[in-house]
Amino acid sequence: MKKILIPTDFTPVAQNSANYGLDFAKQVNAQKVILFNAFQSPVNVSPDPMVPSIESFDFDALKKASQESLQVFKQNLVNNNPGKSEVETLSECCTLTTDIDTIAKENDIDLIIMGITGKGSVSEIFVGSNTIQVSRHTSTPVLIVPPLSTYKPIKQILWVSDFKDIETTTPKEEITAILEATGATLIILHVDEEYIDIEGDIYAAEKLAIANMFSKFNLEFFTANNSDFLAAVSEFATIKQVDLVVVVPKVHFFPEKVFHQSYSKSLAFHTDLPLLMIKQK
Repeated sequence: MKKILIPTDFTPVAQNSANYGLDFAKQVNAQKVILFNAFQSPVNVSPDPMVPSIESFDFDALKKASQESLQVFKQNLVNNNPGKSEVETLSECCTLTTDIDTIAKENDIDLIIMGITGKGSVSEIFVGSNTIQVSRHTSTPVLIVPPLSTYKPIKQILWVSDFKDIETTTPKEEITAILEATGATLIILHVDEEYIDIEGDIYAAEKLAIANMFSKFNLEFFTANNSDFLAAVSEFATIKQVDLVVVVPKVHFFPEKVFHQSYSKSLAFHTDLPLLMIKQK
């Protein structure tokens, strides 16, 4: 992972995710970290037909303000968290959620790191966050840093898998990249909500396929027989001292379920465990 993009809006949540990002960059020996601010020119629509309907704001002033804020943001980050990675800034007039994929491709980005914001429950944060919209609009992996998350070296990565279409949907290249960069153990968890795999051998073929894909890494396989998906994942992550959770959304599925309040107890681990979203291949 040579290049990391960290979008920021200069809020405390963005500050936290940027700090996390710089620490992550140290662990994976990233060459470059780009702090990115997407700004937009506000538009006023006048109700008076005698007045021009659109009032454009001073673009140059907005651009300058964005660049200056990025420089201050960068300096504070570097002063508090020095490292070997080159830190650059990028300011663009664009819409973050819809233009992020273009920005990432133009800058050869390997990973996007963002925080999540919101005032409600974790499910509300997850579903409504710009971060989730970003992960939907880009093919680049997105590492989501919850507001209470602090960095610790990534040694244990949890991949929650449904064991479906392993050969055709697993993003092997991206998962390999994170394993190579961190040197972490990959723990594969299947949650059996319907108790159909009590003996733990129904998915032997799927486990073998994964083992073959990632044969040079340390792998561990587990099945949790639990009708409460969220409780199962939460308890398992706590017991195994997981540092990062990997989710591979299917084409017609997005893991709101992982954060959906109706599924269970409040997931304390979701408030401090980073989540890596990787698109299926």
